[in-house]
Amino acid sequence: MRRIGAFALLLGVGVLASGGCEAGLPASFESADAGSRIRAVVASADDPDAADLRGMVEALGSDDPALRTLAIAALERAVRERFGYDPWAAEIDRRRAIDRWEVWLAQHAEAASGPATMPAGTP
Repeated sequence: MRRIGAFALLLGVGVLASGGCEAGLPASFESADAGSRIRAVVASADDPDAADLRGMVEALGSDDPALRTLAIAALERAVRERFGYDPWAAEIDRRRAIDRWEVWLAQHAEAASGPATMPAGTP
């Protein structure tokens, strides 16, 4: 219950953070605009497919701490794993955790056909 409340809080922060960005920007993981990527995380957090999970993992490497924080919260909610990722850690430590996420994606996300209900597990 506590994690869900924290996730809802993080989503609220993300929505507020993206509100300052240019109005009308689409929710897209491919956008150069962090606000669009934040909106993409928020839009797909409840029912992410394999492409959404991939976009969230890519967002972990962002220079925007709000985007990183929302992405890891959404990933943890979807697959119940963090692989040691801390959005506030040093870049080298974040990169190591992102590498673990990428291994996980290679092992699990390709098999996904719809919403992410894939098991957690260390790569």
